[in-house]
Amino acid sequence: MSGSRQREVVTIGIGQFGVQCSQEIWRLYALEHQINLDGRSDIEQEDYSFRTFFDENSLGQYVPRGLLLDLEPSVCDQVLNTDMKKFFDPEKIVYAPECGANVYARGKYIASKFIHPQMLTQVRKTMENCNSLAFIKLVNAGGGGTGSGYTVRLADGIVNDLSYERIMSFCLQTPETLSTSPTEYYNNLLYLAEGCVDGSIEYEVCFDNEALYKFVPQGCQATYWHVNQLISFTASGLTQNLRYHGELHCDIENMKTNCVPFASLNQLLMTYSPLNTGKKKIDTKLVTWESFRPSNQFLSLDFDKSLHIACALLYRGRTYAALVDETLNTLKHTIKFVQWMPTGYKVGINWAPIVYQENCPWAEPKIAVTKVCNHGAICQMIERYKTNCEKSYDYKAFFHHYLQAGMEEGAFTEATEQATKIIDQYILAIGDGVQE
Repeated sequence: MSGSRQREVVTIGIGQFGVQCSQEIWRLYALEHQINLDGRSDIEQEDYSFRTFFDENSLGQYVPRGLLLDLEPSVCDQVLNTDMKKFFDPEKIVYAPECGANVYARGKYIASKFIHPQMLTQVRKTMENCNSLAFIKLVNAGGGGTGSGYTVRLADGIVNDLSYERIMSFCLQTPETLSTSPTEYYNNLLYLAEGCVDGSIEYEVCFDNEALYKFVPQGCQATYWHVNQLISFTASGLTQNLRYHGELHCDIENMKTNCVPFASLNQLLMTYSPLNTGKKKIDTKLVTWESFRPSNQFLSLDFDKSLHIACALLYRGRTYAALVDETLNTLKHTIKFVQWMPTGYKVGINWAPIVYQENCPWAEPKIAVTKVCNHGAICQMIERYKTNCEKSYDYKAFFHHYLQAGMEEGAFTEATEQATKIIDQYILAIGDGVQE
């Protein structure tokens, strides 16, 4: 793939989760393109695939097309005290002296107001260093004050001030049983309503810790590092066709076209296979079947209670179109799609070898698949947010924190209405039939 055809991706980590997860994503990108954490490479980069994520400066250093933002300094300071301190452009690490305090309104209106112009300037500079920007990827947690409130403000700024609309989000959602703050449901609902429903974020990919923890191998104490590793696998898989050659092309635009049939159905789910397969032979059939197993999803939902709307399967490693076709043919009577979906699958295949970090607890497979799908089960998550918010809202619990930060009371009512709108749209799309 020539340098003139290479498309770029800008990655922005926002809030504690966004900054910490972005570090693991960038470690994997650097390893895949044989770039050291000092920005140098021990080989001569000839295929230009690195340009998707890295910009080569006049000193021969490879600088990430990425930014890290938090509304308090501790997490960003941690980055500057690790082996990645020379990896990022220090101007692209932006933080404020206060924090979002787990309040959407503080992240959107108060804590961010002094650094928003600076952050927008750095985003603009990064975009200007791209020749053909494919999309901007936000990495954030919908339950945090910064990850929810400031993410919406930044996305609005990119659309309104920089006139760029291709924005997606890798969003960590609040699971049913694990939560680190009683205001997370408020934040998630407001983020969904103001950012994704007729908002500036074109679509988002959802994960949650409860689902991800179960993939950590036995004998390992599950930590956020493991969660971030798993998300880095999906981030790499999503962009592999922008970087590498293969038998069947499927880049981010192809994936979006096939997985978002209506603009209102923009909540996507993602998983990665193989993980925790034991001693089974890893081949095209196994990784495909594992990616559809309800217990192997990266979001804690009951997938058996709803249907697939659309699905993209992005293969990497030793597989070919004939093997994939044979596997999908065996799946068509098992995997349930909505009646109006004629095919259901979009497939991408590339042959780049799979690479993991040296201390990764999962073994490198010869073949893997990243599955991106639009599934009606997402309604369960949105309904949970709506129900839990209504319980707190009835008592006006924590309400004053949002009002004091400049939010109007009507915003909660509008958020609930927007959540209902999404649920209704999914229910309408799913109907009551199954593809034969």
